[in-house]
Amino acid sequence: MQLEGIRPNTLTFIYCLRCCCKVNDINSGDKVHVDIARHSLHKDLYLGTALVDMYAKCGALDKAVQVFDMLEARNVVSWTALISGFVEQGNSERALDYYECMLLEGVVPNCVTFICSLKACCSGGAIDKALELHSYIEREGFLRQDPMIGVTLVDMYAKCGLLAKAQHVFHNLPCQNVISWNALITGYVEHGYGDRALHCYEQMQHKGVTPDSVTFLCSLKGCSIMRSLAKGQELHFEVERRGLVYKDIAIANTLVDMYAKCGPLFMAQQLFDKLPDKNLVAWNSLIAGYAENGSSEKVVELFKQMQEANICPDSVSYLCGLKAFCNTDQFTSCRDLLDQVLKDGLSVNDIYVGSTLVSMYAKHGDLVRAQEVFDGLPVRDVVAWNALAAGYAEHGCGEDALQLLEKMESQGVSPNAVTYLCSLKACSSMGAVDKGRDIHVEVERRGLLEKELIGNTLVNMYAKCGLLTIAHQVFCNLKFQNVVSWTALMAGYGQRGESNVVFRMFLDMVESGVKPNPVTLVVILSACNRACLFTESQNYFEMISKDYGIPHTIKHHACMVDLFGRSGHLDNALSLVNKMPFSPNLVVWHIILGACKGIGSIGIGKHAFNHALQSDENDCTSVASC
Repeated sequence: MQLEGIRPNTLTFIYCLRCCCKVNDINSGDKVHVDIARHSLHKDLYLGTALVDMYAKCGALDKAVQVFDMLEARNVVSWTALISGFVEQGNSERALDYYECMLLEGVVPNCVTFICSLKACCSGGAIDKALELHSYIEREGFLRQDPMIGVTLVDMYAKCGLLAKAQHVFHNLPCQNVISWNALITGYVEHGYGDRALHCYEQMQHKGVTPDSVTFLCSLKGCSIMRSLAKGQELHFEVERRGLVYKDIAIANTLVDMYAKCGPLFMAQQLFDKLPDKNLVAWNSLIAGYAENGSSEKVVELFKQMQEANICPDSVSYLCGLKAFCNTDQFTSCRDLLDQVLKDGLSVNDIYVGSTLVSMYAKHGDLVRAQEVFDGLPVRDVVAWNALAAGYAEHGCGEDALQLLEKMESQGVSPNAVTYLCSLKACSSMGAVDKGRDIHVEVERRGLLEKELIGNTLVNMYAKCGLLTIAHQVFCNLKFQNVVSWTALMAGYGQRGESNVVFRMFLDMVESGVKPNPVTLVVILSACNRACLFTESQNYFEMISKDYGIPHTIKHHACMVDLFGRSGHLDNALSLVNKMPFSPNLVVWHIILGACKGIGSIGIGKHAFNHALQSDENDCTSVASC
C-alpha cells in the first residue's frame, strides 16, 4: 500500500493493530507503532487507545502504560483496555487501582469496565470491592443493559464461595441463559456441592434451556463428587446421543474420571480404550481410579503403557502412582516408578511429589531414604515435615520425631493438627508424658481438642503412659466418644492388668451404640490372656465375629494361640494355627516355640521351628498387647 504511494490513515493503523492482537505479534505491533509516530498520529485518541489495547493484550503491560500515560485525553475505552490487560495477565490489584484512578478522573465506567473489574475482584479475592461494584451496577441500572454483567456477577460470587449470593443474583437475572446456568453449576462443582450442581442441571432443562458442552462437563464432575453412577450413565447416554464424546476431548476425559470414581473400573477402562486420542488428562484419570482402588500392579502397568504411547507423565501422574503404593505392602513393586520420579527431578521440582515420596519411604520404614529425599527438597512445607515426623513416630523413633518437629518450628514453619498428632504419637512411643502434657496445653489453646483424631490420640498417649485418671478425664470431655477413644482407654487399663475394667468398658461401649472394631477385639483378647480367662476368650473370639461381623485377623489368631499355649493346650493352639484362613507368620511360630519351651514339647517344637525358618521375616508383625 505504502509502496504504491497511498498514505495510511487512522483506520488503517487501527486494523493493523487489531491483526497484531489476534496473532499476538508484538514485534509487528512495535513496527506499526513506529509508523504511527512517523506519520505524527501518535496523539490521536483512537489510535492511542488501540495501541494500549494491543500492548495490553500481547502482555506488554509496561509499554501499554507508557502509551496510556502519554495520551492527552483518556476515555472509558482506553481506561478499560488497560484494566482488561492487567486482568488478563493476572494482576488484579493493578487492574482495580486503575479502576479507582478512572473514577477519580471523572470517567464513567461502561459495561465492559464493570465486567473486567468484577473479574479482577474474583481473581484477587477482593470481596468488599466486589460488593461495592455490585451495588453501583444495580443502582445505575447496568444489569438491564448487558446480560453478561449478571453472568459475571454470578460467576464471581460462585468462584469466591459466596454461593447463596450467586444464587440470589442468578434468580434475579432478567434472562437466565445457558451461560448463567453454567456459571452457577460450575460454582457448585468447584466447592464440592455435586448435589446442587445436578439439581441445577435438572432445573435448567425443565425451564427449556438447552445444555451445552460446559453444562455436561460440570454435571459429570457433579456425578463424580456424589459418586452417582446412575446419573453419570444418564449423562453419558445424553452426550453420546449428541455426538460429543469423541468430538470434545474434555468431555471424554471427564467421563473416564467419572467412571473411575463412581463405577466399576472396567467401565472407565472400556471408555478409555475407545478414545481415539488418549491425552495426559485421560491417562491421569484412569491411573487415579486404579490408585484409589489400591490396584498398584495395574498402576505400574498403566505407567508402562503410557510411556510406550509417548505420553510423558507429569506430577499429577506420579502423585497418583505413588499414592497407590503408600498404603500397601507392595513397596518393592514400585521401585521403577520411584526411580523415574527421581530421574525426572520431580521430587525436587514439585513439593507435592517430594512430600509424597517422603511419606511413602517413611511409612514403609525406609527412614534413611525418607530423610535423604526430605533434605533434597528446596522448599519444605508443613506436609513434608509431618510426613517425615510421622515415619519416625510410627517406627519407634519418637525422640527423632520430636527433635524434627522442634527444628520445623525453629525454621518458621507453623505446626498444624497433623503435627500435633505426630508429636503425641511420639510421646506415646517413648513415654514422654511431660512433653505430652505441653502439647495437650497447646492443642487446647488452639481449640483443636474438638478434632476427633486429636482427642483420641491424647487419650491414647495418657493411657500408654499409665496416667489413666487423666486419660479418663480427656475421654469424658470428648465431644464424640468413638470406637478409637474407647479402645485406647480399654488398652490402657488392659496394660495395667485391670481386665475387669476392660470388660466393663466394653459392655458400656456396646450399650452406648458404638460398635467394636478389629483392634477392640485384640484388646479384649489380650485382657483375657493376662487374666488367663480361657473360656471367656473363646466366647469373645466367636461372639465379636458373629455379632459384629468383624473378620478375624492374624493378630486375633495370634492372641488365641498365645492363650492356648500359656494354658498348656498346645494341641488346640496348633489346631488353630492349621485352621487359620491365612499363612501363619513368624510371630505365630515364635509363640508356639515359646509354649513348647514352657512344657517341654520337643515334637511340636521341631515342627514350629521348621515352619519359622520357612517364614518370610519381612512379613513379621508384632502382636499388639499379646
